[in-house]
Amino acid sequence: MDSQYHLGKTPLFSLPNELLLLVRDHLGPSDLLGHACFYLLHPRTRACYRAYDNQPRFWTSLLFENGLTLSTYEVGPTDAIWRMAAIECAQHAWVCKHPACGVRRLEANKASLQEVRQSWSTEHWDGCLPFDTFLPIESPTPIKQNPLFLSVGFNNTFPPPQLPAEMRSILIGACAFLRETPEDVDGWLPTDLISMHPIARRSFATFPPVNSLFIIGDILKDGKDPSVTNYDGVTVLDALTALSEILGMEMSEDDIGALGGSTFWPEYDYDDSESESTPGPFSENWPPKHVIQVARCAGNLFQLAQWMGFRFDIITNEALAFIEFESKPLLDNAWSHFVECTYPKTEYAAVNALNGFQHL
Repeated sequence: MDSQYHLGKTPLFSLPNELLLLVRDHLGPSDLLGHACFYLLHPRTRACYRAYDNQPRFWTSLLFENGLTLSTYEVGPTDAIWRMAAIECAQHAWVCKHPACGVRRLEANKASLQEVRQSWSTEHWDGCLPFDTFLPIESPTPIKQNPLFLSVGFNNTFPPPQLPAEMRSILIGACAFLRETPEDVDGWLPTDLISMHPIARRSFATFPPVNSLFIIGDILKDGKDPSVTNYDGVTVLDALTALSEILGMEMSEDDIGALGGSTFWPEYDYDDSESESTPGPFSENWPPKHVIQVARCAGNLFQLAQWMGFRFDIITNEALAFIEFESKPLLDNAWSHFVECTYPKTEYAAVNALNGFQHL
């Protein structure tokens, strides 16, 4: 073979630097895969990006254009972490076949960004909507959650509260996983863990992106609505980590009774409407005081309810999903049911059981 075709001696690599820079600039501002490929191709092409090493804005914009950003849990040298994240996402896109991640997620993110760009003014696109942004009544379109949340679930095995807080956070966060479809709760593999999918976990939680989200729902105590903050745009991982911590919080009998409302126990129906409510899965012989002895936290409560017919509904603007129940035979009490029927490998509680997000 002619030596000119050896690595480093092909016509491409023999081009002067000015022409290599033209090739780089010919790649589009949102071509994450193209820039990553060109960057990794050869030391000379990598040198074309050296000017950006101390200017992370290039890599930041490249991620933003693909609906991606860093989560609040990613720290490192400013001049390198954005580039490393962009390269990692591109390499993952080439190999990931999960329908909720990979190239499909990049394309879906781009489409969502394009949609909101057509209806939101460009002044919002320096990064994300700031804290003091108030949506006018005539806002062209509402802020939407990333549909990716419909493909996320949680394992029900929340660690006991005696463990150190750092360990609880790690264990709970690692239990978030991706499902093939919203209805697919028959099991998952270690490769489905959200931590194994950099594109999914770095995707914006909303479109357009915001730098803070409220987490709302009856599950929260004392009416508190904790917020998730990321000044580069709240990511899916940011939101899921906060949700997993809430799902793992220990609950009292009053908490679990109030949370249940008409959803879990018909007798706790606080709805004054005359419409007929859907019966909950827990009968009168499963009162909150019995369930709390074994459920302990909201995550396990949702898991217990799921075994009896938890299923998903459509995503809405203000809630991730609704929950409905189908009847299944009940044992005599919550304890016997929990011991015999909880913790099979195929049963999981879903993040969509929470009431949802609301932007600031």
